[in-house]
Amino acid sequence: MHKKVFFLTALCFFISLSAYAKNGGYIVKLKEDAHFDNAEGLEILSETCRLYFAETLSDIENIKEFVEFYEKNSEIELEEETVNVMTEPSDPYYASHQTGLKMVNAQGAWNLEAYGNDVRVAVIDSGCNPHTDIINNLVEGKNYLDGSNDVTDEHGHGTNVCGIIAAEMNGIGVTGIAPKVKIVPLKCFGANGKAGMDVIIPAFEEAINNFNCQVINMSLGTTKSSESLEMLIESAYQKGIIVVAAAGNMGNEDNSLNYPAAYDKVIGVGSVNSSKIRSDFSQHNEAVFVTAPGEGVVSTYYRGGYAAYSGTSQATPFVSGFAAIALSMDKDITVNGFMDLLKDSSEDLGAEGWDEEYGYGLMNADAAAELLASKKNAYVSPLNDNGSETYVYIRNNSETQLNALSIFASYSENALSDVVKTSLKLDKNDGIIVNFPHSDENITHFLWNYNMTPVIR
Repeated sequence: MHKKVFFLTALCFFISLSAYAKNGGYIVKLKEDAHFDNAEGLEILSETCRLYFAETLSDIENIKEFVEFYEKNSEIELEEETVNVMTEPSDPYYASHQTGLKMVNAQGAWNLEAYGNDVRVAVIDSGCNPHTDIINNLVEGKNYLDGSNDVTDEHGHGTNVCGIIAAEMNGIGVTGIAPKVKIVPLKCFGANGKAGMDVIIPAFEEAINNFNCQVINMSLGTTKSSESLEMLIESAYQKGIIVVAAAGNMGNEDNSLNYPAAYDKVIGVGSVNSSKIRSDFSQHNEAVFVTAPGEGVVSTYYRGGYAAYSGTSQATPFVSGFAAIALSMDKDITVNGFMDLLKDSSEDLGAEGWDEEYGYGLMNADAAAELLASKKNAYVSPLNDNGSETYVYIRNNSETQLNALSIFASYSENALSDVVKTSLKLDKNDGIIVNFPHSDENITHFLWNYNMTPVIR
């Protein structure tokens, strides 16, 4: 059996193989048709895929007639290098420091009033601290090291990744690419930077089944394929969950495939610098689906303030964040549909078409969001709340004038409490912001033709 090494793929965190997790052990897959209710000596990791943790081979030998396969459980270790810490954050860094957001044209998606609104993104990482810039976008996660809900980040990697996705547009510090998502921090790495497959598997399992996440960010990887992990990836795919993973940071040393990025149903992300040239460290092979900015990415720092990190770990959350934006614009988009969207909208770099260094190119949030919006005769943004009122952006994409009725409805205790109707006449490509003078989660919006028969939304 080969040892399997997971690593968080930030350049500032290089991972080396250490001792096995839990003093060794094995990941065990029980047969689907096995009638085996009491797996004595085994710890369940994934009910969906019937994966268990066994301390010893003798534990497996005792139930061998029920075992489909088993593989060694491995542990990883993080070694922190230098990062550029901004100890005195001030108002905002977007204009002066966040070149990555400009490179991927995030403003184009925001112009459509799409911010990943309320989409749940799991970040399987080292946890996330309640930084001022992201605290309002954090929901309860879990610590898989001790089974608690304490996701305090003692290492820094997770807080940085979460900020790239979800830092608020609040007039301070930095802005995330999807500043209205809900981050579910799933802590698998502690201060010593160690984790094992026995920790990653239940985190992934619960991201799918318990936390109802629609996107999973995995800024981590292994150069050895794992049957257990691949089974979980397939389970996520079947449920329409978009999984995004880092291509790896060994591009100038060992260009091996990195998993889970190399799986067909995962979006593998490579890194480019500010000149849109592949980062020296970014692995370049068939695992790269698209690229995103990965050098000097300024984001939230786990000890407060902000820091610039580099690595494919930093490129990955740009794509995860945009996946949330796409889902907020079209809740029915599939994994394949999102992959096709990236193929059709990314900025081609390197050799024409797909290539190993850049995949389909640099993610372009503007072009991708525009493609999504233009598929409907009338585009209606997600509901947005600015603290005092609720609003949507409506744009006419059809060749004819849009004559419609915008209807906001407010509900209280399951009863209709308020309705606001606004008449609209929009020529082709015309757009308008329509407001509702209340801020409440119990508000819905509809756009109807005047004859009140076909529902536009």
